[in-house]
Amino acid sequence: LAIANFALVLLVGGPLGEEFGWRGYALPALAARLLLNILAGSVVFAWLFERTQGSLLPALVLHTSLNAWSGILGIIPSATSSRPYLLVTGLLVLIAIALLLSPSGKSKQSASLAS
Repeated sequence: LAIANFALVLLVGGPLGEEFGWRGYALPALAARLLLNILAGSVVFAWLFERTQGSLLPALVLHTSLNAWSGILGIIPSATSSRPYLLVTGLLVLIAIALLLSPSGKSKQSASLAS
């Protein structure tokens, strides 16, 4: 019964199609684009976390806002255009660089280690 259930879930429940679609096609195609976005976003979220004395609420609000507005503004890359996504990624990278280079962008811990 367990083997039959496993086969049924594999064939009908989604994993077979999802793995071919996501890992077999989408992941290699999107990996280069997403890496820069993920790194820059991590810098911005870490800066926000540090600047709010470790509060998760601002990070949750920012994350929710980004997810909600990306669908409304059509930022997600499509087969016809990736320009909005690339513009937002470029802006995010510039913000991350500015935060890393600004004296106020450094965390209190790294500032105390330097002195």
